Formats: sequence, structure tokens, C-alpha cells
Amino acid sequence: MAIVFENWLATNEQRAYPLNDAATRRASDGATLPNDILTDVHIYLPESAGKSVYVSSVGVTAGLVSVTFLATPNNPLEPGGPAPGTPVPVAAVRATLPITPYRNYPLEALYPGVSGWVSFGTGANKQACHLLFDPEASWLCARCVREARELPVSSVGKYGFSAKLKGLVRLSGSDNISITKERRIIDGEEKDALVFALKVPDNSNLQAVLKAFADPCDNRPAEGTCRSPGLRSINEVKPDGNGNVSLIFQYGYEIIGDSGDGLVLDYPLGLSEACKPKTYTPYPATDECEPSESSSSSAQPSSSSSSSESSSSVIPPTESSSSGLFCSTLSADFGILQPIYDDGAGEWIFDDSIESGTRLMPKAGSLTHYIANSQSQFRIFNDLEDIVVSGLIRPKDATGEGHLIFGYQTANNFYFGGLTLQPSFLYPGGRFFIGRKASGGPSWPNGLGLGYNFIPGAIYSPPVALQPVDYDISLRIRRVSSTTAQARISATWIDPSLGAQAYVSSWIGLTSINTESFKVGLGAVLSTAVEFADWCVDGGRLY
Repeated sequence: MAIVFENWLATNEQRAYPLNDAATRRASDGATLPNDILTDVHIYLPESAGKSVYVSSVGVTAGLVSVTFLATPNNPLEPGGPAPGTPVPVAAVRATLPITPYRNYPLEALYPGVSGWVSFGTGANKQACHLLFDPEASWLCARCVREARELPVSSVGKYGFSAKLKGLVRLSGSDNISITKERRIIDGEEKDALVFALKVPDNSNLQAVLKAFADPCDNRPAEGTCRSPGLRSINEVKPDGNGNVSLIFQYGYEIIGDSGDGLVLDYPLGLSEACKPKTYTPYPATDECEPSESSSSSAQPSSSSSSSESSSSVIPPTESSSSGLFCSTLSADFGILQPIYDDGAGEWIFDDSIESGTRLMPKAGSLTHYIANSQSQFRIFNDLEDIVVSGLIRPKDATGEGHLIFGYQTANNFYFGGLTLQPSFLYPGGRFFIGRKASGGPSWPNGLGLGYNFIPGAIYSPPVALQPVDYDISLRIRRVSSTTAQARISATWIDPSLGAQAYVSSWIGLTSINTESFKVGLGAVLSTAVEFADWCVDGGRLY
């Protein structure tokens, strides 16, 4: 393929283009996107996808370069303008190395009607990176994005059915139905409209036509003449004059849920009140440089180990320990995690048969939660500082659920965020979530249960239905005060059919969180079909 404007593309390696000059180019981990990776971008998208596009992620490995693009309704760089709005994944591109500099590589559409191409520079062949961006950090120039006005009617279909008619559609009436073009007043304006109406054939009458389109009951349920009798009472309890039946519950039950969940009864007595959790002591300090005859490769502490210090008297970390990045591949000698509950089943199983390295799996049927028990991993928030907890979560089938724990204080008071593949009425494709475990109060009605209280507004629909693949999950927490913070969840993954996917949630407020001592961990709720790997504290994933 011939390369056009090669000198201009080469010049782009020395400037921010195709990013907006006002964009910071700084990723979530503080790194800066090099100018010589992207030299040109052109994206065509429908107006319904958004008006502005930004680079969500850039990844360069030993054999592959990939970029994902998200769109938002508004531009955050516009002075005095509205907030960007909810991002929508629109396109991605993947190319094997070495790439041909300045060649146009076609985009993979993640949103219907999206097309375009990307040109890479020489930097894509010589430097490895994995960067995630907020909208204001990587906004594309206006000339790189073209919007297309969509047709006012994109399809025709029957209500409740997924099959749709698209393209050129011919509508035909019948003996009893007429379809005509007429002038009608719509929203105060006279417009052409298709009018569907019943008609009476010459050899019939109105009553016969109405009967042909009558309800299957064909008679009057109130008079008991319907062939399929309607519901008249519940255990001899009949409705009032308005047709309502009132249910009154006693003995402290709380009614939660909505029309999508059905009627949910919750009794205000949880595991924390029935079984008081035990207090665990931290692991004794050991010299990692000197071999010890008593050391063990198990991830669980020996039953004979002890410590004179309790978990409530952990010494705050020094400045060096609170400002560094800690990551682990969760190998079998990874011993800084301790169980939150001593339920006899809250254990990790190490699997070395995975091609990408050792992974952790929860033991069958357990409420499995572990937190970091090394005081060098306990973080202290500084003013205006963000902390990132990230890791790889792989649900192995449709029951898989896993999450990362952050802001841990006690076994009955901590925040968590992750994903589940389990479908529900409102979220048939699974969901991302941020929640809080607390004693008392209603359980989250959408799936976790077991006393897991949910922060309103923190259930997120994925852009596509979630599949049993690897998800890179990042939880970014922003300190507001010593007891309040903000959090959001982001994820990247490769869909088996649609390719590269990305999701970034909006920020939500957190209360009753101790930002002075920031403890983290891993967790799963009665899920044996999930794996964990590559866990990091205070930073992005390491590659």
C-alpha cells in the first residue's frame, strides 16, 4: 500500500497530533503517551455514539500493538462546557509487530456504523507500554472525527421481538388492515405519516372485523365468561374496590427490591451478628534474604505461628513504604494475604498449570476474602492523592464472580469492586459493580447477598455481554477527606467475537471509609469458577 503525505506523518512524531493540544497525554499511572506511537487517526461514527472521541488505552507488547477509542456526548476540554458524560466504546485496532510506519490500519468497529483507520509511527516498534487514559488526557483533534447523521427510523419490528426489518422495507396491508400515507399533526407540525387502520371488507361487517382482532379471551373476564379464567383471589383474599391487595409483614422484615427483582424480604440479622469474626494477628517479620528452616511455600500461615501484636496495633508504614508500587503474580509463596473469616473453607487453591503463570482460585462453597497482612503494603492517603488497586480476574463460567477489596477496616466494614457473569433481569449480560460490606441493613438484591450492602448507583452495564475471559480490573480511589473518598472502576478485555473492549465508570462518592490506613485484598462470594492473578497496589498493571 502506498504511503501518502509521508513527510507530514513523520513530522507528527514530534508533536501531540492527532491528540488535542490541550490534552495532557498523561495515563492513569502517571506515564506520558509518546508522540511517535500514533501519527494520524480518522474515525467516522454515528451521532448516537457521541460527538467527541478519546484514546482509552494504548498497549505495545513484544508482538502486538493495540489501541481502543471511546466516545462521549460532550468535550471535556471545552471551557465552561458540560461534563463529558458516559463513555461508549466505539472502535479498536490491533496490529502485529513489526508495523509499517505511516501505513493506514483499519479500525474494528465496537459500535454499529463506526469505521476509520489509524496510522502508527516508528515508536510502536521500539518501546513497550500499557497506558489507560481519562477523557481529558487523550482527546482527539476535531479534524480526526467525522459524525454521520442517522436515519430517523432505523428499523421496523414487532414489539417484544428481537427480529427487525432494515434497509428497503415494503409494507403491505390486508383485507382487514389498510396502510396509507396521510398528513397528520405531530408535535405541532404537519408531517407525512404512515397510518395503520382497520377496514371493513365489502363481504363483512364491523363486528366480524373487531372479533378477528379481539383478545384471546374473546369474552368478559369480569362476568366469568372467559375461556381462561382470570385471577380472582389469593387464598380466598380478594382485592379492594380498586383491585389492590395489600401485604403486611411483621417481625422486623424489611421489604426491598423493585419490579425487576420481584419482592425481596430481608431479615435484619446477618452473619456478623450470628457469628462474631475472629481477630487475626499479622505475620511476624522475616528476613527475605536469609533462608529459614521454618519457612513454608504455603500461602496460608502455619497454625503454630504466633505474634505478640494484634491487627489493631499495626505500625503505620514509613514514607518509603507508602509511596512505592507493590505487585505480585500471586505465586505459591505469596504469604501476605490472611483470611477475613475463619469459616474453615476460605482458602485459596494455587494452580500452576495456567499458561500465563500461577493463579489463585477460591475453595468450593466458601465466602472467600483475604486482605494484605504485611504492614509494608498498608497505604496512607495523602491529600489529593489517588490510589489504584488492580488485578486480573477470570470468571470461568456463567457463575463466576470476583472482586478486589479496598478501604478495608473490619470484617464487616470494607469496600469492594469487581464483576460477575451471573445474569439478572436488569443486567442479562452480567455487570460491573462497586459495593460495601457492612453489618446490618438490606443486602444487595442483585446477586451478592450474604449481608453485602450496595452503594446506590454503582451497578454498571458492560458495553457487551461479559464472557469467561481475562479482565484487567482497576479501581481508582481518590481521597476527599479522612472519612470520604471517590472511586471508579475500569476494565479492559478481549471479547472472543468483538475483539478489544474497554469500560470506564463514572466517579461515585464513598462515606465511612478510613483513608488514613488503606488496606486492600481479594474476594469472591461462593464462586468456585473464578481465578485471580497479577495483583497490584497503588499503580497500574505491570507488563
